[in-house]
Amino acid sequence: MKILGNRLLAEIIIDDKKTAGGLILPTQQKLHAKVLIVGPKVKHLKVGNNIRYFQGVGSTMEYDGKDCIFLEEEFECELVL
Repeated sequence: MKILGNRLLAEIIIDDKKTAGGLILPTQQKLHAKVLIVGPKVKHLKVGNNIRYFQGVGSTMEYDGKDCIFLEEEFECELVL
């Protein structure tokens, strides 16, 4: 897949929580993702970066059997250090 402009494709990270007793709580998605592909105009992110994206932005899709989100760099996500 070739991405154009300042867009990127990131794999959605699902973080299951466990209680002290070992019970798994329902998934509480924290809107985290790992960058898989970046467009040529992406300035601040690179493949492998962990990002946080905002609720209700981007387009979700399946890519290589993974749940992913298609985002615009400047307005829809931020780098997690």
